[in-house]
Amino acid sequence: MVKIKFCGLVRKDDLMVACRLGVDFVGLVLYARSPRALQLNDAWELRRTLPSSVQCVGLFVNAHPEHVHAVHRRLGLDLIQFHGDESPERCLLSSPLPFWRAVRMQHAASLDQAILDFDLQAGHRVEVHKKVSCEAFLVDAHAKSAYGGTGHAFDWSWLESSKYRPGRLVLSGGLGPDNVKQAIQQLQPWAVDVSSGIQGASPRVKDAGKMEAFVDAVRSANCDNSYQKAH
Repeated sequence: MVKIKFCGLVRKDDLMVACRLGVDFVGLVLYARSPRALQLNDAWELRRTLPSSVQCVGLFVNAHPEHVHAVHRRLGLDLIQFHGDESPERCLLSSPLPFWRAVRMQHAASLDQAILDFDLQAGHRVEVHKKVSCEAFLVDAHAKSAYGGTGHAFDWSWLESSKYRPGRLVLSGGLGPDNVKQAIQQLQPWAVDVSSGIQGASPRVKDAGKMEAFVDAVRSANCDNSYQKAH
């Protein structure tokens, strides 16, 4: 079953809708330049509302390792998402938790290069950081002016031509209720991540109708996949 992450939640009302819909992950943006950025106290108010069935993902962009650790101590995050230019070694040093590494897709070889870089540069540190590992690669559209959250998609065929496929691939970038089912059928990701695709009147507001439609589309794709496997 493909898992669902709603990212960039700011309002408690939106968080409660996400929980009611049964999403697997909620992303809190802890990058000050993002239009969906949260102050630490506001992030804590959302974090304390989450049930244990929903994992809390803290999104960071080029943050100092000490800052990442301090935020985790305050919020008690379940996962960390590195969405900037962090090197594999920087990810391992920064994260006290299993983490997701974002890959901004500029061309067909972007994912392959990221996986190779991680294996070569970070592999020698695995024994030092036994409780920390890259749990998933999140693929997103590349944008010169922003680190994600643009609502733009990339060429999905790039993933189909990749030589290496991580065990857990999180698909992001330009997803919405109208195309997520097709994306799942075509690419078979481990999870899908949406932010702009469920946006309301502003970047800090989610649309409850779009949120529900997105979840329904993912579950429809999951049902189709289960049927095909059974037959």
